[in-house]
Amino acid sequence: MEAINDLWSVVGSIVAILLLGYFFRAWAKRGGWFPRYFHVLAFALYGLGFLALRSLGNARGLTLLAASLLFPAIAYFLFIALGGVEAAAEARERKRIL
Repeated sequence: MEAINDLWSVVGSIVAILLLGYFFRAWAKRGGWFPRYFHVLAFALYGLGFLALRSLGNARGLTLLAASLLFPAIAYFLFIALGGVEAAAEARERKRIL
């Protein structure tokens, strides 16, 4: 039974890597474009991350700034990985046609 779970783990990892590669390729094909509202969201996440980490009191200086960058980095990663760039680009194209 453990071998089957290991097999599914490997298959799932391969599928995830292939899908991620597809979405990053689609993002690069569009010139690395993100919708403007997403940059505003990422900036807000940076601010929230900064305030959250600062309130913990453990991080200071450059460590605090670098750790705060993880929040928007995760958001950008998920936006690309889950197909948000492609959906936003398609919506932009539909608006241009109308």
